[in-house]
Amino acid sequence: MVKKLLKYIGIAVAGMVVVALSSALLYRKYLQHKVAEERAIISPNGINSLEPVRIGGIGQWVEIRGQNVNNPILLFIHGGPGIAFIPLAGAWQASWERYFTVVQWDQRERERPTRQMTRNFNTEQ
Repeated sequence: MVKKLLKYIGIAVAGMVVVALSSALLYRKYLQHKVAEERAIISPNGINSLEPVRIGGIGQWVEIRGQNVNNPILLFIHGGPGIAFIPLAGAWQASWERYFTVVQWDQRERERPTRQMTRNFNTEQ
């Protein structure tokens, strides 16, 4: 009887873990969608581009975003070593994108946030 009770408790705990993980993943997907909507460039004159470039034989990434391509260019080059800065820009860059075409030049050899983008990096550029 004790073994049967422990079996049912184990199944219940495993079920709760599955439900908790599923809920967390769904909530993460919801937040990603919400951020993507907030960062969307909706203007017909807008630009939203993330391109791999090779300068001096070194792989680099350049992101260009703005509500109007005719706005003045603001070149943002972050100064610290470590992680790629482009994924963090959404927290503060949106207000700049109304008045400028923001060009972010990320540090050399930084990994992109998705494997797909890293795989698309053309070493012949």
